[in-house]
Amino acid sequence: MQVLIRHSLPEKLVLPIGYHHILQAIIYQSLNPSFGYSGYIHETGIGEGERRYKFFTFSLLQGKYEIRDRKIVFRDV
Repeated sequence: MQVLIRHSLPEKLVLPIGYHHILQAIIYQSLNPSFGYSGYIHETGIGEGERRYKFFTFSLLQGKYEIRDRKIVFRDV
């Protein structure tokens, strides 16, 4: 399954080069914590026996950006 998220930035967004863990944290935090599901899928994953599958892989973020001092700076304009 693929999810496409479009977002407008009111100001610049600065991320480290290795930003995937930040995206993953945003998704986990958006899950309803009262179900306890986010902790389970992060720590345990889904599967049987020794085979466990984690939930998220990411493509590169797209948009207007520049790289400065090992950081990616995204802008809407």
